[in-house]
Amino acid sequence: MPRILVGLGGLLSDAACCVVKNGRLVSAVEQSKVSHWGRHSQFPDEAFSAALEAAEVEPAEIECVAIARPFAQGSESAAQLELRSRFPRSEIVVVEHHTAHAASAYYASNFDSATVLSVDRAGDFRSAVLFEGSGNRLTPVRELYFPDSLGDLFNRGGGARSALTLLERLKRPARKAGGRVTVLLGNHEVMTALGNEAYCTEEEYLSFASAAEKRAWPARVQRAARRLYRATSPSGHVLPFEPRLSTWKALHAPGRAELRRSLSANSKLGKALRSLPVAYQREHVVYVHACLLPQWAELGIDGLNRAAEAAWAQSRRRYLKLPKKSLFRSSDGPLWDRSLIERNRRAAAELTRSLRALGVRRMVIGHTQTKSVKGGQEGRILGLHQNRFRQIDAVHIGFAQIRGIQHGTFKCRGS
Repeated sequence: MPRILVGLGGLLSDAACCVVKNGRLVSAVEQSKVSHWGRHSQFPDEAFSAALEAAEVEPAEIECVAIARPFAQGSESAAQLELRSRFPRSEIVVVEHHTAHAASAYYASNFDSATVLSVDRAGDFRSAVLFEGSGNRLTPVRELYFPDSLGDLFNRGGGARSALTLLERLKRPARKAGGRVTVLLGNHEVMTALGNEAYCTEEEYLSFASAAEKRAWPARVQRAARRLYRATSPSGHVLPFEPRLSTWKALHAPGRAELRRSLSANSKLGKALRSLPVAYQREHVVYVHACLLPQWAELGIDGLNRAAEAAWAQSRRRYLKLPKKSLFRSSDGPLWDRSLIERNRRAAAELTRSLRALGVRRMVIGHTQTKSVKGGQEGRILGLHQNRFRQIDAVHIGFAQIRGIQHGTFKCRGS
């Protein structure tokens, strides 16, 4: 009888399910491909059914279920109980975040041994883990912890304030060592600074709260939890508890007023944020948060950064009041566009024009969402996001000098 394993991952955002039979991957399905509506923090029923059907497997045949962290908004106990009820006779294994990333790359490859790098902004509180793969074993060799992270600073948990402060503090010693620290401006920094807190989290607000507010917060949450648990709908039913509690915490977490004050134009942190460049060029490579289309590239690096300074000076208003075609808000602008990373003729032609306008050979961007490792336009564009690298051989920087990566720009020692 074949040994059958089911893998589950991305339950908080991009859920997927796969089936492994006798050590061989036989099916893999993303929830978004089989369902037209999101099921965040829920079991991906449609993907699960489709994966089992493709593998010709019945639920009763599943011997082991492996689930990758994170898989619950709050406590994992409720999610684990749901899994146990769904798979009462199967072994259930929880796989650490970076281990899951590394395993999906290594075990699906043709290598008997390999060095495996998983990079994520804050998975399992770690930003990167280096593994040595040999046979069927993956051994962690080195780890980097947040905020030495690849991805956005703001709206990614509670470390944004300390990360930006640390990066600013590193600039002077980096110059003394003959190097430099460059942090690029991203769309989430602009949104948060200009009052669009749509992606702010409980942890982010708490990072700006006072010590007394943080000490009082657990008791406030407990009182709210008791009140929400007792609340019923007009029909008398008790509604799902955890989503309501998560919403309450995000709306009532202390630190909101201090976050707004700290990111204002006259504060130290706000001034540092407003001084960040939109783009940076080193030799034949340009670094930018999102793709630079030709109309923006024609402004040149200095022109783009001057345009950002002007935008900050004019943006006393809220983010949503900015013109939709402005540098900060335009969907095809240098903080938002992703089109050049795609593999099509139009993207290739526009990338050629952009690189030619800037006099560079390659573009490195951070604002990408890619599910696999794949090159971009024959190595002329490199997309970096979370744990994924596209066309990694396009980077000609000594990796021994890299301490961390932020917004597609490298923090280096030495050169």
